[in-house]
Amino acid sequence: MRDAMGTLWNGPDDEGRAGHFDGEIPICGLRMSAESQLQAVSFYRAFPADMVIEGLHIGMTLTEAKRARPKLCETGETRGVVEFRDETTAGELLDARFADGLLIGLCLSQPGMVLPERPWKNADPRLREAYNVWPEDAQPLPERERDARWAKGWCLGRPPGITTAQWPLSPCYGHPLRHAFTLYLPEAYRTQGPERVAISLFVDDQVDELEEICSGEDDEQPWMRDLYQRHPRSFPMQDGLQGHCCGIWLTQAEFDGPLAASPDLADYPLLRGLPQPLWQRAESGGSDLLDTLGESDESLRCYAHGTAHPIGVAEREDDPNIGRPAREWDHENEHSGYIVAFSEEGEALDLPRFEQWPHHLGGTMIPVQGYPDFSPYYFEFGEEFAGFNFGGGVGQLDLLQMKLDWAC
Repeated sequence: MRDAMGTLWNGPDDEGRAGHFDGEIPICGLRMSAESQLQAVSFYRAFPADMVIEGLHIGMTLTEAKRARPKLCETGETRGVVEFRDETTAGELLDARFADGLLIGLCLSQPGMVLPERPWKNADPRLREAYNVWPEDAQPLPERERDARWAKGWCLGRPPGITTAQWPLSPCYGHPLRHAFTLYLPEAYRTQGPERVAISLFVDDQVDELEEICSGEDDEQPWMRDLYQRHPRSFPMQDGLQGHCCGIWLTQAEFDGPLAASPDLADYPLLRGLPQPLWQRAESGGSDLLDTLGESDESLRCYAHGTAHPIGVAEREDDPNIGRPAREWDHENEHSGYIVAFSEEGEALDLPRFEQWPHHLGGTMIPVQGYPDFSPYYFEFGEEFAGFNFGGGVGQLDLLQMKLDWAC
């Protein structure tokens, strides 16, 4: 099936579903069992009508279908789609769906197989806390021996505790990724072990238009250095637009350690002659560069002046969604009990009030578009938190699965 679908293959997802698409139009799909065996194959309205499957084909009338398979029996109707079922000579179930008297879908399935369940289907009773998070006004960021103002971490500026060689690089542009924030996590959200107390997030610059570098010999690939000297708790990630980012989990000693210096890669063969990212140019050029560029961007000012925004954290009260993974569809939320903020029940509980806290650990998620399939151990943040460009939207970082998503 994968070979037949080629570049149009989508999936399989966590529930074993995969599909063949023409753009966004589904043509056929399949589902794998928990043992990675083919459990079902489905054929949709866009599937070629001249392909005959067990005597049936897309677009035929119900009368024609019953003539071809006299044992077709009606099993139900949902939103104008009438479903019929038969059994093949091989013992497979054959389900046929009709709308306005025409066949619009077929499914062949093997009964009795155990299907995979998506992760985080149910609530996690161990998680009982959510936290509001916010950036304070920018202040000079001490190189070391930081006081209580910095105890919860900081936005922008430089990261602590890693070496220059461990600074993650962009696989696309070759340059160092931008340090967005370092967040000191409450114990309940230390998903990589109790000794990993904080996470630093590095991202591709979403504003600066950099030049993608060409491939060359291995020793000329700047990003290969990241692979060879990667921090032991480094998690490379990609967002939905293939932007690169990386999370690094820090110990207490690393969090308390001196600030790291970003690597200077100007002499790397594939980067020679190419401009550095603006944040790195600001870091090295200071105020003079800002005057030259005429930039008033807050993030560039922090990198230029050696400042950062201390992070504030406070426990969130009366959030019923703590420990409940958010999902897109109501039937999926039935398992966890998650309450969508702008649903009738959510409005009755005044959950939209949490919009005033766009940056938070766990609890009620308020995405701009769909809900990512994340665990309840997540951090949601707006673009103003650390110089992001989400097109006015918000992002989410799953601290357990180490995935990042955003939408506008």
